[in-house]
Amino acid sequence: MTAAAINTDEVATVLASLRNSLQTPRAYEAYLTPHNSNPSPQEQNLPPVDFVVAVVKRIKASPSFVIVCYSFTDPLLLEKLCRKIYFPSEPLPSGSVALLQALVFYIVSDLISAHDPLTEQFDCAAYAELCERNFSSALSTYETLAIPTLENVQVLMFGACRAQEKAKLSLCWTYLAAAHTLCQTMGIHRKSFLQNDPHPVAEAKRHAFWFLYLMEKNLSLNTGRTSSFQDYDIDCELFSISKNPKQAPWDILNLASVGFARIQGKVYDQLYSASAVTQHPTKKASIVEQLATELLQTRDQICSVDISNSYFRDALECLMISTDFMYYSVLTMIYRAQTSTSHATEISSQCYEAARLSLRAHLKTFEHFVPGENHFRTIDFVNWYVFAIFINWIVLYCSFAPYVIVFTHAMATFDEDDITLLRETVNALNQLKEVNSGVRRLFDVCKAFLNTAEVISRSQKKVDGVHRQDDGSLVLSPFSGEAIATGDLAWPGGMADFDMSGMDISAFLGNWLGTNRPVTDMLNLDSDADVLN
Repeated sequence: MTAAAINTDEVATVLASLRNSLQTPRAYEAYLTPHNSNPSPQEQNLPPVDFVVAVVKRIKASPSFVIVCYSFTDPLLLEKLCRKIYFPSEPLPSGSVALLQALVFYIVSDLISAHDPLTEQFDCAAYAELCERNFSSALSTYETLAIPTLENVQVLMFGACRAQEKAKLSLCWTYLAAAHTLCQTMGIHRKSFLQNDPHPVAEAKRHAFWFLYLMEKNLSLNTGRTSSFQDYDIDCELFSISKNPKQAPWDILNLASVGFARIQGKVYDQLYSASAVTQHPTKKASIVEQLATELLQTRDQICSVDISNSYFRDALECLMISTDFMYYSVLTMIYRAQTSTSHATEISSQCYEAARLSLRAHLKTFEHFVPGENHFRTIDFVNWYVFAIFINWIVLYCSFAPYVIVFTHAMATFDEDDITLLRETVNALNQLKEVNSGVRRLFDVCKAFLNTAEVISRSQKKVDGVHRQDDGSLVLSPFSGEAIATGDLAWPGGMADFDMSGMDISAFLGNWLGTNRPVTDMLNLDSDADVLN
């Protein structure tokens, strides 16, 4: 053998070794992923096979809301999971059982809320509870949090949704962060890592990624935390719109929602991050106007979606009715960051108007959720998950910042229309307060603000440090006068940062509004919970 041949063989060996060491995320995933030893359904504490088969047949005849709402590309996902788990022909990959339990929980909850005939044949409530308990337990395991598989990403997505529905924001954030890490490991955020996947697999990854993205951007802005999903590091394509005309409107709306979430991310990064708050007012004003324009364009895009032939048209109509509520809420956050001076907290007339319109839109949206005897009805379609979206994604995290702005304006101007608007908002929340602890907390805090506004308005005593300028904007200067006595007003617990009895209102508002602290902090939700139960 010649030296040249030897060198060629050596080079080939070295290159092969290098290729093997530089495994793609897909190969890395296969290497790391443990497989279950195919325990029986009884050992896995799964619902009985006859019940699951009935559920599969039901959603094959008519699609489940959760499948449609999340824009899952594969309508037969549950059936495939059932075959893989109940009738296994090979070891189960990590996440399969937990994903099955999450899907069954959401689908069965949907069937219960819609009073499906299956609820008369099976104890659906018991099986939904079983699946939620098992699904929740899986979320705390190493396999779910650390093993990079698509199914684990989807499980964490459902876990984040469930945590937000239970008003457990820190837990929701934990699941989103874990899912983001798995997406990074698998390369889902990059086009180059998806181009070699079969199309259905790549589409499933894109759907999961972008839903996580829009969830996290919304939570980032409302809780004042830096997003892990940084746009400069993402070139993953958006998922495709379904060719099914009934599914397509949901896909279009979800894609528009991704655009809305992208703007929410910009609002935090460019107006509320640590570096953004030190910007010169002139530069900040330019950013404010640009973001306001982009937000309006996205709002118009959402409102233009044709839903006339969609699945669950009534449910989709309810969500679209909420568009103005969300739009004006985020617009309030944009204008809240605008100041004409770097030395005072300011609420511009634009910010106040956006806040007022947000609460008006909230009341308009609320008209479509009328309390029944034991549940809430939305137009002609009863759906548990639509109601959960309305409460946990819209009411709980969109209405409070505008409420504080309108409250501040009422304190400065004794405007009776402001107080009436606050009162109407509280009355609406009063009808929702029994839904969960988060809404109860929101109602309690808003009611306390309303009580304060009413007391101060009746006293007609000017709040020291709040000045109204000729253009209608309010400026909160440092407090230097005498505190306004507010009597024995009862403030909810958990607001220990402030002396809420006989305090000076301008100091309170200056602290919350002047430091860009997220007003959701005031709700003091169950942020320390580390379990989903």
